Amino acid sequence: MNTEVFKQLMKASNNNNGFALTLLGVHLVNNRQDVDDGVNMIFLAADAKNVLWAKNIKCYLQNHNPWELPIHHHSLVDSDAREQLENYVAEGDIWAMTILGDLLYQGRVIPQDQDTAEILLGRAANLGCLYAKELVDAYGLSTARAMASDILKKYNYRYFQSHHQQYMHLGLFVVHHYF
Repeated sequence: MNTEVFKQLMKASNNNNGFALTLLGVHLVNNRQDVDDGVNMIFLAADAKNVLWAKNIKCYLQNHNPWELPIHHHSLVDSDAREQLENYVAEGDIWAMTILGDLLYQGRVIPQDQDTAEILLGRAANLGCLYAKELVDAYGLSTARAMASDILKKYNYRYFQSHHQQYMHLGLFVVHHYF
């Protein structure tokens, strides 16, 4: 993680983004930069921000020494945490897109899906997330597919509701004007 990425992550954390706070905490712990601050950030995201992924990591940290193996390999993303990430992805949260994209690319704690990972990371990068851009480059992915894809719509129930309503209005229009 370069200096600009770290600064952007710090800014997002300071602006109360719980996913950025969790990601920053994981980075600090995994890179042994400041393990105590990293653990505190994860606990804050879990308790004050109600980030379910952070809660899973917190449970792990309460039972293991944070100086052991990296957190990503041992933190479980349960169905509730994944659903929360997907909900925030649907709302356009670039940090949720980046986390979910990275987890999907790695395939260690949730089933691997590199196509969706490329789209999520590419979309987050295109929206200005420097960490997502760094991951896209590191994984050899492209941001081009992200702009052409409707993958984010699958996470957004409002999309389905709005299209359903449009079809209902179209149906009423057809019935009203032709019968």
